[in-house]
Amino acid sequence: MYGSSESPRDQGGPFCDIRASSDSGFTLLVTVACGYDANRNGTATGVGNPTPEAGGGPLRCTVVPPVLVIFASVYGASVAAFLPRVAHRLDVGFGQDARDSCASCGRPFPGWLHAGAACPCAPRSAAVVPAGAAVAGLLATIGPSAMLPVYLLAVVPGLLLAVLDLRCLRLPDRLVGALAVVGALPAAVLRPERIGPALAAGVLVLAAYLLVAALPRGGLGLGDVKLAGALALILGFAGWPAVAVGLLAPHLINGPVAIVLLLTRRAGGRRPLPFGPALLAGAVLAVTTT
Repeated sequence: MYGSSESPRDQGGPFCDIRASSDSGFTLLVTVACGYDANRNGTATGVGNPTPEAGGGPLRCTVVPPVLVIFASVYGASVAAFLPRVAHRLDVGFGQDARDSCASCGRPFPGWLHAGAACPCAPRSAAVVPAGAAVAGLLATIGPSAMLPVYLLAVVPGLLLAVLDLRCLRLPDRLVGALAVVGALPAAVLRPERIGPALAAGVLVLAAYLLVAALPRGGLGLGDVKLAGALALILGFAGWPAVAVGLLAPHLINGPVAIVLLLTRRAGGRRPLPFGPALLAGAVLAVTTT
């Protein structure tokens, strides 16, 4: 067990409470199977190393400091506050240069960095800042891991890609490439033993999505294909279970979203649905659940 433990307190059933304490004074109350028909041998597996009689391995236990989640949420909200102007300037057709003035009133943009609405004439985006806070806060639930700064840094191009795909159905190659570099290069330094599997995951997912996009009614654009490959490359450093979740979750997410858009008549006919936000949300779920 973790540190020293007191005698189990019988609850009148197949479970009992064990209060485990470490030398540093940290106390953890764990409920385990301790006897009766559910566990005739009275063995238990606690947090950390199992007892000699237990057949299972150590249970995964991540203590997430609340201040870490708060810090990450504030960071995500702060970053997201600067995205509306960047997204507005990049909301152009394929091959066109970025806007240098507001599309509505013609007011010139003095630069790229501006917190708040893209232009005084534009309404404030009520969803971008809370979305940034939620995504970064959710990523912080993995705990104080060396990969957490990598994921938080990848939030910047990831959020921008999601906003652009929702606005104009575009996933610019430079942003997808930036996401891949920001997420994969630091991960390769931190986990060099995972470089091979990560590359394999990226190539396999890229080939699979390219095959789907080539179908007559595949419903995927080349931007979706490239983004899926980049995310699979990053998730490959977290392991194959993360790649599997990141591959499956976007389709489960986009189904209900498509139904809502069709019912509200915000999509339909030949207008394709944005798939980039679902891919990015699936990657976040993969990182935080595997």
